[in-house]
Amino acid sequence: MTLANKITLVIVFGIIANIGLFMNPGYFSHDEIGWGLKAIAAHNLSDIKYYNIFEYNDFHYRPLNFNLWLISSYYFFDSPQLFHFALLFCGIINAVFIYFIIKKVANEHIAFISALISTTMPSVVFVNGWIGTIADVFWCMSCCISLFIFLLSRTIVNINKFIFLILSLVFFVFALMFKETAVVYPAIVFLFMGYEYFFDRENSNAAIRWTLLFFSLCSLIVVVYLSLRLEYLFPKHGGYGTSLSNIPLRVAEYFIFPFLLDNIEIHGLFEQYTVSQLLIASAIHLLLIVFVCRRSVLSYVFYFAFYYVGSIPILILDMSLPHYIYTSGFTIAISLAILYHRSAFYRLASVIFFMLLFIHSINLQKNYVVTGNYQNNFVNTLYSVISSNKNKNCQYLIEPAAGSMSWIALRAISFRRSIDDLVLPQDIVFNKAELKNDSVCRLSLDTIGRVKLTGINYVND
Repeated sequence: MTLANKITLVIVFGIIANIGLFMNPGYFSHDEIGWGLKAIAAHNLSDIKYYNIFEYNDFHYRPLNFNLWLISSYYFFDSPQLFHFALLFCGIINAVFIYFIIKKVANEHIAFISALISTTMPSVVFVNGWIGTIADVFWCMSCCISLFIFLLSRTIVNINKFIFLILSLVFFVFALMFKETAVVYPAIVFLFMGYEYFFDRENSNAAIRWTLLFFSLCSLIVVVYLSLRLEYLFPKHGGYGTSLSNIPLRVAEYFIFPFLLDNIEIHGLFEQYTVSQLLIASAIHLLLIVFVCRRSVLSYVFYFAFYYVGSIPILILDMSLPHYIYTSGFTIAISLAILYHRSAFYRLASVIFFMLLFIHSINLQKNYVVTGNYQNNFVNTLYSVISSNKNKNCQYLIEPAAGSMSWIALRAISFRRSIDDLVLPQDIVFNKAELKNDSVCRLSLDTIGRVKLTGINYVND
Protein backbone atom coordinates (compact mmCIF):
# COMPACT_ATOMS: atom_id res chain seq x y z
CA MET A 1 0.00 0.00 0.00
CA THR A 2 1.40 3.40 -1.00
CA LEU A 3 1.96 6.23 1.48
CA ALA A 4 -0.87 8.27 -0.08
CA ASN A 5 -3.27 5.33 0.24
CA LYS A 6 -2.36 4.84 3.91
CA ILE A 7 -2.96 8.49 4.74
CA THR A 8 -6.23 8.44 2.80
CA LEU A 9 -7.34 5.33 4.68
CA VAL A 10 -6.57 6.93 8.06
CA ILE A 11 -8.64 9.98 7.10
CA VAL A 12 -11.55 7.97 5.67
CA PHE A 13 -11.60 5.54 8.60
CA GLY A 14 -11.44 8.42 11.08
CA ILE A 15 -14.41 10.13 9.45
CA ILE A 16 -16.56 7.00 9.18
CA ALA A 17 -15.74 5.74 12.69
CA ASN A 18 -16.67 9.16 14.13
CA ILE A 19 -19.77 9.87 12.10
CA GLY A 20 -21.67 10.58 15.33
CA LEU A 21 -19.49 13.61 16.02
CA PHE A 22 -20.67 15.54 12.98
CA MET A 23 -24.22 14.26 13.29
CA ASN A 24 -24.41 16.54 16.34
CA PRO A 25 -26.78 19.38 15.36
CA GLY A 26 -25.84 21.57 18.32
CA TYR A 27 -23.10 22.22 20.85
CA PHE A 28 -21.87 20.55 24.01
CA SER A 29 -21.34 23.44 26.41
CA HIS A 30 -21.89 27.13 27.07
CA ASP A 31 -18.28 27.88 25.99
CA GLU A 32 -18.98 27.08 22.36
CA ILE A 33 -22.22 29.06 22.38
CA GLY A 34 -20.64 32.07 24.07
CA TRP A 35 -17.71 32.27 21.68
CA GLY A 36 -19.94 31.61 18.68
CA LEU A 37 -22.37 34.41 19.55
CA LYS A 38 -19.43 36.75 20.11
CA ALA A 39 -18.04 35.92 16.68
CA ILE A 40 -21.25 36.16 14.64
CA ALA A 41 -22.13 39.47 16.31
CA ALA A 42 -19.38 41.02 14.17
CA HIS A 43 -20.34 42.26 10.71
CA ASN A 44 -17.04 41.06 9.27
CA LEU A 45 -13.75 39.53 10.43
CA SER A 46 -12.13 42.92 10.96
CA ASP A 47 -14.83 43.86 13.51
CA ILE A 48 -13.88 40.99 15.83
CA LYS A 49 -11.84 41.97 18.86
CA TYR A 50 -8.84 39.67 18.63
CA TYR A 51 -6.44 38.70 21.42
CA ASN A 52 -3.02 40.31 21.47
CA ILE A 53 -0.17 37.79 21.48
CA PHE A 54 1.89 40.12 23.68
CA GLU A 55 -0.65 40.30 26.51
CA TYR A 56 0.70 37.37 28.48
CA ASN A 57 -0.56 38.63 31.85
CA ASP A 58 -3.99 36.99 31.54
CA PHE A 59 -4.92 33.82 33.42
CA HIS A 60 -5.53 32.13 30.09
CA TYR A 61 -2.87 33.25 27.65
CA ARG A 62 -4.09 31.39 24.57
CA PRO A 63 -4.11 34.01 21.80
CA LEU A 64 -3.78 31.58 18.88
CA ASN A 65 -6.52 29.39 20.31
CA PHE A 66 -8.94 32.23 21.03
CA ASN A 67 -8.36 33.95 17.69
CA LEU A 68 -8.74 30.70 15.75
CA TRP A 69 -11.90 29.95 17.72
CA LEU A 70 -13.36 33.36 16.86
CA ILE A 71 -12.51 33.07 13.16
CA SER A 72 -13.79 29.50 12.82
CA SER A 73 -16.96 30.38 14.77
CA TYR A 74 -17.54 33.38 12.48
CA TYR A 75 -17.75 31.01 9.51
CA PHE A 76 -19.14 27.81 11.05
CA PHE A 77 -21.20 28.62 14.15
CA ASP A 78 -24.52 28.67 12.29
CA SER A 79 -23.69 25.24 10.80
CA PRO A 80 -22.80 23.08 13.83
CA GLN A 81 -22.45 19.83 11.89
CA LEU A 82 -20.00 21.43 9.46
CA PHE A 83 -18.12 22.93 12.42
CA HIS A 84 -17.84 19.52 14.07
CA PHE A 85 -16.67 17.96 10.81
CA ALA A 86 -13.95 20.60 10.45
CA LEU A 87 -12.70 19.97 14.00
CA LEU A 88 -12.79 16.20 13.48
CA PHE A 89 -10.74 16.56 10.29
CA CYS A 90 -8.11 18.59 12.16
CA GLY A 91 -8.03 15.91 14.86
CA ILE A 92 -7.50 13.24 12.23
CA ILE A 93 -4.56 15.24 10.87
CA ASN A 94 -2.95 14.74 14.29
CA ALA A 95 -3.31 10.98 13.73
CA VAL A 96 -1.52 11.37 10.38
CA PHE A 97 1.36 13.14 12.12
CA ILE A 98 1.48 10.32 14.67
CA TYR A 99 1.98 7.94 11.75
CA PHE A 100 5.02 9.83 10.49
CA ILE A 101 6.52 10.23 13.97
CA ILE A 102 6.05 6.60 15.07
CA LYS A 103 7.48 5.41 11.77
CA LYS A 104 10.80 6.93 12.88
CA VAL A 105 11.10 4.59 15.89
CA ALA A 106 9.00 1.57 14.88
CA ASN A 107 8.15 -0.34 11.74
CA GLU A 108 5.69 1.19 9.31
CA HIS A 109 2.97 -1.35 10.06
CA ILE A 110 2.84 -0.38 13.75
CA ALA A 111 2.86 3.31 12.79
CA PHE A 112 -0.04 2.82 10.38
CA ILE A 113 -2.21 0.81 12.82
CA SER A 114 -1.44 3.34 15.57
CA ALA A 115 -2.62 6.24 13.42
CA LEU A 116 -5.67 4.36 12.18
CA ILE A 117 -7.11 3.38 15.56
CA SER A 118 -6.01 6.49 17.45
CA THR A 119 -8.95 8.31 15.86
CA THR A 120 -11.34 6.14 17.91
CA MET A 121 -9.68 6.29 21.34
CA PRO A 122 -12.15 7.69 23.93
CA SER A 123 -10.13 10.74 25.05
CA VAL A 124 -9.34 11.56 21.40
CA VAL A 125 -12.99 11.24 20.37
CA PHE A 126 -14.04 13.47 23.27
CA VAL A 127 -11.66 16.19 22.05
CA ASN A 128 -12.57 15.82 18.37
CA GLY A 129 -16.27 16.20 19.20
CA TRP A 130 -16.18 19.25 21.46
CA ILE A 131 -15.46 22.62 19.86
CA GLY A 132 -14.45 23.84 23.32
CA THR A 133 -11.33 21.65 23.12
CA ILE A 134 -10.01 23.26 19.96
CA ALA A 135 -6.92 24.30 21.97
CA ASP A 136 -6.06 20.66 22.68
CA VAL A 137 -6.24 19.71 19.02
CA PHE A 138 -3.95 22.54 17.99
CA TRP A 139 -1.37 22.57 20.78
CA CYS A 140 -0.89 18.88 20.06
CA MET A 141 -0.78 19.50 16.31
CA SER A 142 1.82 22.25 16.73
CA CYS A 143 3.96 19.93 18.86
CA CYS A 144 3.58 17.11 16.33
CA ILE A 145 4.68 19.43 13.51
CA SER A 146 7.58 20.61 15.66
CA LEU A 147 8.73 17.06 16.41
CA PHE A 148 8.31 15.95 12.80
CA ILE A 149 10.37 18.88 11.50
CA PHE A 150 13.02 18.16 14.12
CA LEU A 151 13.21 14.51 13.06
CA LEU A 152 13.69 15.67 9.48
CA SER A 153 16.51 17.96 10.62
CA ARG A 154 18.49 14.94 11.85
CA THR A 155 18.77 13.66 8.30
CA ILE A 156 20.18 16.95 6.93
CA VAL A 157 23.91 17.76 6.97
CA ASN A 158 24.15 21.33 5.67
CA ILE A 159 23.02 24.72 6.97
CA ASN A 160 19.36 23.74 6.46
CA LYS A 161 19.76 21.55 9.53
CA PHE A 162 19.73 24.67 11.73
CA ILE A 163 16.88 26.23 9.75
CA PHE A 164 14.77 23.13 10.43
CA LEU A 165 15.77 23.25 14.10
CA ILE A 166 14.66 26.88 14.42
CA LEU A 167 11.42 26.15 12.59
CA SER A 168 10.63 23.28 14.94
CA LEU A 169 11.20 25.61 17.91
CA VAL A 170 8.86 28.18 16.37
CA PHE A 171 6.07 25.60 16.20
CA PHE A 172 6.67 24.79 19.85
CA VAL A 173 6.17 28.46 20.69
CA PHE A 174 2.94 28.33 18.66
CA ALA A 175 1.85 25.35 20.78
CA LEU A 176 2.36 27.38 23.97
CA MET A 177 0.19 30.14 22.52
CA PHE A 178 -2.56 27.62 21.83
CA LYS A 179 -2.57 26.21 25.38
CA GLU A 180 -0.26 26.26 28.39
CA THR A 181 -0.40 22.44 28.53
CA ALA A 182 2.29 22.52 25.84
CA VAL A 183 4.86 23.04 28.60
CA VAL A 184 5.01 19.22 28.68
CA TYR A 185 6.64 19.14 25.24
CA PRO A 186 10.26 18.99 26.50
CA ALA A 187 9.24 15.99 28.61
CA ILE A 188 7.77 14.34 25.50
CA VAL A 189 11.00 15.01 23.59
CA PHE A 190 13.01 13.59 26.51
CA LEU A 191 10.88 10.42 26.57
CA PHE A 192 11.19 10.11 22.80
CA MET A 193 14.96 10.47 23.13
CA GLY A 194 15.04 7.88 25.93
CA TYR A 195 12.94 5.43 23.95
CA GLU A 196 15.30 5.74 20.99
CA TYR A 197 18.33 5.24 23.23
CA PHE A 198 17.02 2.07 24.87
CA PHE A 199 15.00 0.50 22.05
CA ASP A 200 16.40 1.88 18.77
CA ARG A 201 20.14 1.26 18.81
CA GLU A 202 20.51 2.24 15.16
CA ASN A 203 20.70 5.94 16.03
CA SER A 204 24.17 7.42 15.98
CA ASN A 205 25.73 9.36 18.84
CA ALA A 206 25.47 12.46 16.65
CA ALA A 207 21.68 12.02 16.37
CA ILE A 208 21.38 11.58 20.13
CA ARG A 209 23.47 14.71 20.78
CA TRP A 210 21.31 16.67 18.31
CA THR A 211 18.17 15.52 20.11
CA LEU A 212 19.70 16.49 23.45
CA LEU A 213 20.38 19.98 22.06
CA PHE A 214 16.77 20.26 20.91
CA PHE A 215 15.50 19.10 24.31
CA SER A 216 17.68 21.71 26.02
CA LEU A 217 16.41 24.52 23.78
CA CYS A 218 12.77 23.49 24.32
CA SER A 219 13.39 23.40 28.07
CA LEU A 220 14.88 26.90 27.90
CA ILE A 221 11.75 28.14 26.15
CA VAL A 222 9.61 26.63 28.91
CA VAL A 223 11.74 28.29 31.59
CA VAL A 224 11.31 31.67 29.89
CA TYR A 225 7.58 31.06 29.40
CA LEU A 226 7.02 30.13 33.05
CA SER A 227 9.13 33.02 34.31
CA LEU A 228 6.75 35.35 32.46
CA ARG A 229 3.53 33.49 33.18
CA LEU A 230 3.79 31.69 36.52
CA GLU A 231 2.18 34.40 38.68
CA TYR A 232 -0.75 34.64 36.25
CA LEU A 233 -1.24 30.88 36.00
CA PHE A 234 -1.92 30.69 39.73
CA PRO A 235 -3.79 33.90 40.64
CA LYS A 236 -4.79 34.52 44.26
CA HIS A 237 -8.40 35.09 43.23
CA GLY A 238 -10.14 33.14 40.49
CA GLY A 239 -8.55 30.46 38.33
CA TYR A 240 -8.79 26.76 39.01
CA GLY A 241 -8.73 25.03 42.37
CA THR A 242 -5.39 23.26 42.79
CA SER A 243 -3.75 21.02 45.37
CA LEU A 244 -0.96 18.45 45.34
CA SER A 245 -3.32 16.17 47.24
CA ASN A 246 -5.44 15.90 44.05
CA ILE A 247 -2.71 14.01 42.19
CA PRO A 248 -3.48 10.42 43.38
CA LEU A 249 -7.19 10.83 42.66
CA ARG A 250 -6.60 12.33 39.21
CA VAL A 251 -4.08 9.59 38.35
CA ALA A 252 -6.62 6.90 39.33
CA GLU A 253 -9.50 8.53 37.44
CA TYR A 254 -7.51 8.89 34.23
CA PHE A 255 -6.34 5.29 34.47
CA ILE A 256 -9.89 3.97 34.90
CA PHE A 257 -11.61 6.15 32.29
CA PRO A 258 -10.74 4.41 28.98
CA PHE A 259 -12.39 1.11 29.91
CA LEU A 260 -15.32 2.54 31.87
CA LEU A 261 -17.37 2.21 28.74
CA ASP A 262 -20.36 4.44 29.53
CA ASN A 263 -18.46 7.26 31.24
CA ILE A 264 -18.66 10.61 29.50
CA GLU A 265 -16.88 13.25 31.55
CA ILE A 266 -14.79 11.46 34.26
CA HIS A 267 -15.49 13.86 37.17
CA GLY A 268 -17.65 12.30 39.84
CA LEU A 269 -16.48 8.91 38.68
CA PHE A 270 -16.02 7.46 42.18
CA GLU A 271 -19.49 8.61 43.25
CA GLN A 272 -21.31 7.34 40.15
CA TYR A 273 -19.93 3.81 39.89
CA THR A 274 -19.72 0.79 42.16
CA VAL A 275 -16.40 -0.51 43.41
CA SER A 276 -16.71 -3.60 41.21
CA GLN A 277 -17.24 -1.48 38.08
CA LEU A 278 -14.18 0.62 38.86
CA LEU A 279 -12.07 -2.46 39.60
CA ILE A 280 -13.10 -4.16 36.35
CA ALA A 281 -12.21 -1.08 34.27
CA SER A 282 -8.86 -0.81 36.08
CA ALA A 283 -8.14 -4.53 35.63
CA ILE A 284 -8.80 -4.38 31.89
CA HIS A 285 -6.42 -1.44 31.46
CA LEU A 286 -3.81 -3.17 33.61
CA LEU A 287 -4.17 -6.35 31.56
CA LEU A 288 -3.54 -4.36 28.38
CA ILE A 289 -0.37 -2.93 29.91
CA VAL A 290 0.87 -6.38 31.01
CA PHE A 291 0.24 -7.80 27.53
CA VAL A 292 2.16 -4.94 25.92
CA CYS A 293 5.08 -4.68 28.35
CA ARG A 294 5.35 -8.34 29.43
CA ARG A 295 8.54 -8.81 31.49
CA SER A 296 10.26 -5.58 30.47
CA VAL A 297 10.36 -3.24 33.48
CA LEU A 298 11.60 -0.46 31.20
CA SER A 299 8.52 -0.87 28.99
CA TYR A 300 6.25 -0.33 32.00
CA VAL A 301 8.15 2.85 32.86
CA PHE A 302 7.76 4.20 29.33
CA TYR A 303 4.06 3.23 29.11
CA PHE A 304 3.11 5.12 32.26
CA ALA A 305 5.41 8.02 31.40
CA PHE A 306 3.88 8.46 27.93
CA TYR A 307 0.35 7.87 29.26
CA TYR A 308 0.54 10.63 31.87
CA VAL A 309 3.03 13.08 30.34
CA GLY A 310 0.34 15.14 28.63
CA SER A 311 -1.64 15.49 31.85
CA ILE A 312 1.22 16.49 34.18
CA PRO A 313 0.12 20.16 34.53
CA ILE A 314 -3.48 19.29 35.36
CA LEU A 315 -3.06 16.45 37.87
CA ILE A 316 -3.20 19.07 40.62
CA LEU A 317 -6.61 20.41 39.52
CA ASP A 318 -9.79 19.86 41.52
CA MET A 319 -11.65 18.68 38.41
CA SER A 320 -10.93 15.98 35.86
CA LEU A 321 -12.11 15.89 32.23
CA PRO A 322 -11.28 13.59 29.28
CA HIS A 323 -9.58 16.26 27.17
CA TYR A 324 -6.90 16.59 29.85
CA ILE A 325 -5.65 13.15 28.77
CA TYR A 326 -5.92 13.76 25.03
CA THR A 327 -2.39 12.50 24.37
CA SER A 328 -3.01 9.37 26.47
CA GLY A 329 -5.31 8.13 23.72
CA PHE A 330 -2.37 7.98 21.33
CA THR A 331 -0.37 5.97 23.89
CA ILE A 332 -3.15 3.36 24.07
CA ALA A 333 -3.43 3.29 20.26
CA ILE A 334 0.29 2.64 19.87
CA SER A 335 0.07 -0.12 22.50
CA LEU A 336 -2.76 -1.83 20.61
CA ALA A 337 -0.74 -1.60 17.38
CA ILE A 338 2.25 -3.24 19.08
CA LEU A 339 0.01 -6.07 20.29
CA TYR A 340 -1.54 -6.50 16.87
CA HIS A 341 1.92 -6.87 15.33
CA ARG A 342 2.75 -9.92 17.46
CA SER A 343 1.41 -13.49 17.45
CA ALA A 344 -2.16 -14.60 16.74
CA PHE A 345 -3.01 -14.64 20.47
CA TYR A 346 -1.88 -11.05 20.99
CA ARG A 347 -3.60 -9.99 17.78
CA LEU A 348 -6.89 -11.38 19.07
CA ALA A 349 -6.33 -9.63 22.41
CA SER A 350 -5.66 -6.32 20.65
CA VAL A 351 -8.91 -6.64 18.68
CA ILE A 352 -10.88 -7.29 21.89
CA PHE A 353 -9.30 -4.30 23.64
CA PHE A 354 -10.00 -2.17 20.57
CA MET A 355 -13.66 -3.20 20.45
CA LEU A 356 -14.14 -2.24 24.11
CA LEU A 357 -12.57 1.16 23.50
CA PHE A 358 -14.62 1.63 20.34
CA ILE A 359 -17.82 0.94 22.31
CA HIS A 360 -16.75 3.73 24.69
CA SER A 361 -16.14 5.95 21.66
CA ILE A 362 -19.66 5.26 20.35
CA ASN A 363 -21.16 6.15 23.73
CA LEU A 364 -19.29 9.46 23.69
CA GLN A 365 -20.54 10.20 20.19
CA LYS A 366 -24.09 9.29 21.19
CA ASN A 367 -23.90 11.72 24.12
CA TYR A 368 -22.88 14.56 21.80
CA VAL A 369 -25.79 13.83 19.44
CA VAL A 370 -28.32 13.60 22.30
CA THR A 371 -27.03 16.86 23.78
CA GLY A 372 -27.18 18.65 20.43
CA ASN A 373 -30.70 17.43 19.69
CA TYR A 374 -31.92 18.40 23.16
CA GLN A 375 -30.40 21.85 22.80
CA ASN A 376 -31.96 22.39 19.38
CA ASN A 377 -35.38 21.23 20.58
CA PHE A 378 -35.20 23.61 23.51
CA VAL A 379 -34.07 26.67 21.57
CA ASN A 380 -36.57 26.15 18.73
CA THR A 381 -39.59 25.46 20.94
CA LEU A 382 -38.66 28.30 23.31
CA TYR A 383 -38.62 30.62 20.30
CA SER A 384 -42.07 29.41 19.23
CA VAL A 385 -43.61 29.74 22.69
CA ILE A 386 -42.25 33.19 23.52
CA SER A 387 -42.89 34.68 20.07
CA SER A 388 -46.52 33.53 20.11
CA ASN A 389 -47.23 34.54 23.72
CA LYS A 390 -49.21 37.80 23.89
CA ASN A 391 -48.55 38.45 27.56
CA LYS A 392 -45.40 40.57 27.54
CA ASN A 393 -45.31 41.11 31.30
CA CYS A 394 -44.68 37.49 32.22
CA GLN A 395 -41.62 36.19 33.94
CA TYR A 396 -40.95 32.76 32.46
CA LEU A 397 -40.58 29.79 34.82
CA ILE A 398 -39.25 26.62 33.15
CA GLU A 399 -40.24 23.49 35.06
CA PRO A 400 -38.29 20.38 33.94
CA ALA A 401 -40.01 17.02 33.90
CA ALA A 402 -38.43 14.16 35.83
CA GLY A 403 -35.43 12.90 33.87
CA SER A 404 -35.08 16.04 31.77
CA MET A 405 -31.51 17.26 31.27
CA SER A 406 -32.29 20.82 32.26
CA TRP A 407 -28.62 21.82 32.54
CA ILE A 408 -28.38 21.60 28.74
CA ALA A 409 -31.29 24.01 28.41
CA LEU A 410 -29.78 26.34 31.00
CA ARG A 411 -26.43 26.65 29.24
CA ALA A 412 -28.12 26.90 25.84
CA ILE A 413 -29.45 30.36 26.75
CA SER A 414 -26.87 31.46 29.33
CA PHE A 415 -25.14 33.71 26.78
CA ARG A 416 -28.05 34.39 24.48
CA ARG A 417 -29.82 37.73 24.30
CA SER A 418 -31.85 36.69 21.27
CA ILE A 419 -32.84 33.76 19.11
CA ASP A 420 -32.77 34.90 15.49
CA ASP A 421 -35.19 37.86 15.35
CA LEU A 422 -36.63 37.26 18.84
CA VAL A 423 -35.20 39.23 21.77
CA LEU A 424 -35.31 36.95 24.81
CA PRO A 425 -36.91 38.23 28.00
CA GLN A 426 -34.33 38.77 30.73
CA ASP A 427 -36.45 36.92 33.27
CA ILE A 428 -36.25 33.25 32.30
CA VAL A 429 -35.62 31.10 35.37
CA PHE A 430 -35.52 27.40 36.20
CA ASN A 431 -36.03 27.84 39.94
CA LYS A 432 -39.28 29.09 41.48
CA ALA A 433 -37.30 30.82 44.24
CA GLU A 434 -35.82 33.20 41.64
CA LEU A 435 -39.19 34.59 40.57
CA LYS A 436 -39.61 38.34 40.99
CA ASN A 437 -42.88 39.16 39.18
CA ASP A 438 -46.37 38.32 40.27
CA SER A 439 -47.33 37.30 36.74
CA VAL A 440 -45.69 33.99 35.79
CA CYS A 441 -45.74 32.12 32.50
CA ARG A 442 -45.12 28.48 33.33
CA LEU A 443 -43.30 26.35 30.77
CA SER A 444 -42.88 22.60 30.98
CA LEU A 445 -39.60 21.10 29.76
CA ASP A 446 -39.84 17.47 28.62
CA THR A 447 -37.11 14.83 28.51
CA ILE A 448 -36.01 15.63 24.95
CA GLY A 449 -35.80 19.39 25.43
CA ARG A 450 -39.16 20.68 24.21
CA VAL A 451 -40.92 23.43 26.14
CA LYS A 452 -44.66 24.09 26.22
CA LEU A 453 -46.67 26.87 27.83
CA THR A 454 -48.72 25.27 30.58
CA GLY A 455 -50.35 28.32 32.06
CA ILE A 456 -50.20 31.97 33.07
CA ASN A 457 -50.84 32.62 36.75
CA TYR A 458 -49.51 34.25 39.85
CA VAL A 459 -46.49 33.04 41.73
CA ASN A 460 -48.59 32.11 44.76
CA ASP A 461 -51.17 30.16 42.80
